[in-house]
Amino acid sequence: MKDFRRTSIIIMLAFILTGITAGTVIYTKYPETAAGISGFIKTSDKRTLAMVFKEAFRSTFLMLILLMFSGFSAVSQPLELGSLIYRGIILGISFSYTYVTYAFKGIFICVLMILPHALATSVILVLAVRESMRMSNAAAVMLFKDNPDIPERPDTRLYLLKFMVLVILLLISSAIDCIITYLLTGMLIIR
Repeated sequence: MKDFRRTSIIIMLAFILTGITAGTVIYTKYPETAAGISGFIKTSDKRTLAMVFKEAFRSTFLMLILLMFSGFSAVSQPLELGSLIYRGIILGISFSYTYVTYAFKGIFICVLMILPHALATSVILVLAVRESMRMSNAAAVMLFKDNPDIPERPDTRLYLLKFMVLVILLLISSAIDCIITYLLTGMLIIR
């Protein structure tokens, strides 16, 4: 069982990496796609700490809410896995934009300013997808199973508690991203 969990997490991370590759390709063909992505792209624009925090928190929070509700559907697994590819595409576009905009300095911006929050939120989303798929699979088994012996119902309170913990982790990650952005913007990104 432990190997299955590890394998499933590796597969989910592969979905994100696939998305990063796709996002890089998308950006090379359509550079204007970066205009709509503000969560990971670091710019020299004057922004308050609250604005930086909101940008770091908002998109992942909305994805967590979507994943939480999709877990109650018996057929939402493609949406859940698709959210990982979507996150990867956003990261790929963000990394590509940063490399193109800041040249060699873009490597440092990506490693120091984008990657910490991107890794943290990717892990949070992988855990959310795993929990959502578990709940979704349990709903599918209860709905489509021919055997009258219905398995033990999933614990909805525990499920919601896990998502609350993920939101708290996201709050922490967003606060850290806000601090990193505040401290490093002046050094790495010319105002």
